[in-house]
Amino acid sequence: MSTTIAVSRRCVALIAHDSKKELLLEFARRHLAELARCELVATQATAMLLRLRLGLDVVPMRSGPDGGDLQIAAKLAAGEISAVFFLRDVTIAQPHEADILALLRICDVCDVPYATNVATARMLAQELFGRSQSPATLRALDEAGETREPSGGPLGFQA
Repeated sequence: MSTTIAVSRRCVALIAHDSKKELLLEFARRHLAELARCELVATQATAMLLRLRLGLDVVPMRSGPDGGDLQIAAKLAAGEISAVFFLRDVTIAQPHEADILALLRICDVCDVPYATNVATARMLAQELFGRSQSPATLRALDEAGETREPSGGPLGFQA
């Protein structure tokens, strides 16, 4: 039995490495209505893009290499963040890798769900926002030529 986490004013962190920012924007566009009902925090450049391109109200932290990942980790440790979407580029060495690992460790320690790639982001969003998608999300899926429920069930798995 699946439970759906209510998103009424939950705080969600959105982070993306430079090469993954467009993927995060597309993900956020598909879940725009749901994300708009949440408090959002993001690292600096990601927050700016989400505001300018999608009109989301996002609290900016510092950039990742300047301590933004650690600021978000502190909010996690304080119980202020309910979920983290962090699209990482693991093919490029990050100068602040220790900060990234600290953030992910705090997610594990505090039992906060996080997604580090598009596939897990979709699954986490489905759990957070429920199976019933907003009309705006359904339109975005239709416009992108994607089916709403892939063969094999809502996540594409065979029972």
